[in-house]
Amino acid sequence: MINLPNGWLNARIADVCEVNPTFSAHERPDPSTPVTFLPMSGVNEETGTINEPEEKLYSDVSKGFTYFREGDVLFAKITPSMENGKAAIARNLVNGIGFGSTEFHVLRPTSVILVEYLFYYIRRSGFRRWAKQSFVGSAGQQRVPTDFFDRVWIPLPPLSEQQRIVEILREFDELHLMRRKSYKLLQNLFPLLFSDFLVKHESQIKNFTLSKFAKTKYGTSVQADEDATKTPVLRIPNVINREIDYTVLKYVELRERERELLLLKYGDILLVRTNGNPDYVGRSASFEDDGIETVFASYLIRVRLDLDLAIPEYVSDYLNSKRGKQAIKLKITTSAGQFNLNSESIGSLEIPLLPIELQQNYLKLRNEVTKHKKLIKSSFKIWNDLSNSIFSRAFTGKLTEKWREENVLTLQSEVRDFNQSISRIAYEQKLQRNQNVEDKSLPKRDGNIYIATRPINSNRIMLNRRELADALSSKQQLCFSLVGFGKNYFNAKQIHALQEETNLSEADFEQILTLLAESGLLRRVRVLATDILEDKQALVPVFRLLNDEEIENNTRQNDLAEIRKELESLL
Repeated sequence: MINLPNGWLNARIADVCEVNPTFSAHERPDPSTPVTFLPMSGVNEETGTINEPEEKLYSDVSKGFTYFREGDVLFAKITPSMENGKAAIARNLVNGIGFGSTEFHVLRPTSVILVEYLFYYIRRSGFRRWAKQSFVGSAGQQRVPTDFFDRVWIPLPPLSEQQRIVEILREFDELHLMRRKSYKLLQNLFPLLFSDFLVKHESQIKNFTLSKFAKTKYGTSVQADEDATKTPVLRIPNVINREIDYTVLKYVELRERERELLLLKYGDILLVRTNGNPDYVGRSASFEDDGIETVFASYLIRVRLDLDLAIPEYVSDYLNSKRGKQAIKLKITTSAGQFNLNSESIGSLEIPLLPIELQQNYLKLRNEVTKHKKLIKSSFKIWNDLSNSIFSRAFTGKLTEKWREENVLTLQSEVRDFNQSISRIAYEQKLQRNQNVEDKSLPKRDGNIYIATRPINSNRIMLNRRELADALSSKQQLCFSLVGFGKNYFNAKQIHALQEETNLSEADFEQILTLLAESGLLRRVRVLATDILEDKQALVPVFRLLNDEEIENNTRQNDLAEIRKELESLL
């Protein structure tokens, strides 16, 4: 971990934020009060904003949903929403109150952290990788647990420097948003361009049914997987925004005859023929041959044109135009909740064809727009790499290095009060969390401090342990915070893999972990493991956090059976 600048501190998120705060009785409004309601779909993962809020009565949402208020940060806890970046600041809430999906974690910043600073930090791809390491639950239903925020650290500069970092990242965000808006404007230009071209040459239009100059075919129903040694197969998610999107590909293994029949070539149009959403049915895009042999799945229909009569982009743009969508909608049938098109209904669509020379003129205009669109799209990868670099520099102090030099006197007077505030608030947050556990889970007994679900009979042991943890260096704090992610036991190799933004080697992590264990902050055991490369056995140290029982009883009993179960994934 890169050393933090003077005046910065590392703090656990749970020590500087309220995590999933409760809705106290004195805050609750009248049952008829309107409030904001936010499903998971209401958060835009691309922009990190709320864009589809609903308004409901408090009485309708007061039970069974997650409470939040103006200025809270929402963080999706379930896969794949979390990995996709679904997070937002709760703003412009009706009466300042909101309720939403139970799959949100709510973070309420205290006075030592700015809401936007927190938001930008948790939106980082690196933070989401950490969160994924902590997943609990079965496949498809994995979630980030609440205690993840007790273990993960956030670097905190003084408030004035937080504000400066927010201002820089906000400007960067706005530039990125402008770039994406430009891309979408170019996407939306296609239907306008097509409509305008048809109007100008309306006198030369001749209507033909699609079957007169095209043949249709259904795709394969063979189960696809992620084995890239097989043939790429295009599916419904790959046909979007009037183009073929290759971002997420799957693959199939077909018999040679079927493969030959389903191979795509330049000019083929892929059309979505069935879906539970009627707006998706009829969505189409023309295939551009990139030299890679590709087939298509059964929920798509291939339309292969007579290229002497029709240009693929022209026909596809008609199918995606307002007029084309209306014609398709009349052909859709429903069955068992699915909306469907078949070969006959597609073949019966009337297409307003212009002479091939005019279609070629249209294609030239279209290609000019496509060229600019591809240019912007190709810059997204560069932009994402730049974004990762800027965010990394922001939260290590490098981005504001010059600013600190220019404001050194202001910062000197601010740092001492800021550090004291963090210590006070972190202490209060810990007390509040312990009090919440005590109130909910345990009978009160004099002389006990309650941690998690067990009482700690020695105040001195626990306080000394917390004081020692707070006194760690930034590198030691990093190690200490990473132990416990995912599995119970970790070795130095795993800890090193979890933290990519570091100049520490595995040996460095091993040394720090050993020091933490000798200080009583971690549990260290040695297990016998086989080195596959050298075909011999060796004792390998593994580490984990102490549990409350061990702190209370000061025991060192080895749960070797549990460790052996995890050994293969550890090494």
